[in-house]
Amino acid sequence: MKNFVLVIVLLLGVQLFAKANSAELFQYDRAELAQEFAELEALESYLLENEGVDYEALKVQNHPVLANVHLANANQQGPLGALFSIDDMDWSAFAWGFCCCPIGFFLVAINNESGQDSKTSYWIGVVVSAVLGGISNGIYFSSRGIIL
Repeated sequence: MKNFVLVIVLLLGVQLFAKANSAELFQYDRAELAQEFAELEALESYLLENEGVDYEALKVQNHPVLANVHLANANQQGPLGALFSIDDMDWSAFAWGFCCCPIGFFLVAINNESGQDSKTSYWIGVVVSAVLGGISNGIYFSSRGIIL
């Protein structure tokens, strides 16, 4: 019975906090998008014609085909590199998540005035606190001979 109530509470909690913030997120200018894709298609066709050349080599040479191409976060490495970096970290939100996550939940996580970087920083703080707390508790209990 307890598990059933817990599942119902979790499902209702997810539904309460799931909402779309703004319809402007899904609007775009077709002409601007077409122009940006045309610039990328010029780069793509150049790279297909010259098989041994890659984007990094063109960037080092300052090749003219890159004159109109502006890639955001092009210097990030890895599949998740462009999503969040240490420069985006909001250290005060991280501290709320790391030190006092119940109060930080109300101050940062569900606050509509907090930005996405603040919320991500808060959740990173919560995860880091949980991992470090689990490790330190494991060391403490194992040194006492208590097996969980």
